[in-house]
Amino acid sequence: MNLLPQKLFLDYVMSRVSGDQRPYLEISVLGYPIIGLLDTGASRTSVGPSGYAILQRLGLKLQLLSIEYTMANGQTSYNLGCISTPLCLENKIKVIDILLIPDLPHTLILGVDFWTAMDIIPDPRQNIWHFSAEAPIIAIVSPVLLLLLACRRKP
Repeated sequence: MNLLPQKLFLDYVMSRVSGDQRPYLEISVLGYPIIGLLDTGASRTSVGPSGYAILQRLGLKLQLLSIEYTMANGQTSYNLGCISTPLCLENKIKVIDILLIPDLPHTLILGVDFWTAMDIIPDPRQNIWHFSAEAPIIAIVSPVLLLLLACRRKP
């Protein structure tokens, strides 16, 4: 019996940045593709300055809100606010309040709130993910393609 997933992607869905073993996932915001780090240690989805610039250009507004948080390195900091953002993965769209963290070095971190809202199950060891009610989706990874697409997508 063939248990291979029913969907194969020639483009990447779950990728890794060159030399970075952490899993990344491409989502879109209002049709604009963004690559986010799938972070099991982050309870909330967040953006750094570069991600915030993209959301601003897409017309999304910052709601002032200050929450103290502790980063993975133990540093305590504050966010500047949150942006209610429609995130699209495949054909599923969920509005998630994304925190703006000024000292975050990543464009987008997809926290556990994203995983839960989208109802996804990632498996970084096999470089696959799937919605909880579906067979896994295989991603064929090309680091060169990832770098080319990441450079091309600057709005």
